[in-house]
Amino acid sequence: QQIRQWLKTHIPSDLDNGVVAAEHLFTNGQWADAQSILEKVLAAEPRHPQAAFILAKIILFEQPEKAEALLHIALSE
Repeated sequence: QQIRQWLKTHIPSDLDNGVVAAEHLFTNGQWADAQSILEKVLAAEPRHPQAAFILAKIILFEQPEKAEALLHIALSE
């Protein structure tokens, strides 16, 4: 159990790598591609705070209620 926790802390998961890629896409204005990746991350790990935060920024003006719910996830961690 301790080894798994250490690995999780020190080695990024595929989901974490996806979030990094999505953040890069978001920064470069490729919002649709970033959104697609983040939705997949959140489907696999619904309480991923960084994915929720970035996705909230993308959808804020088109889906404000969903963005608000995602911000609650992002801020609860």
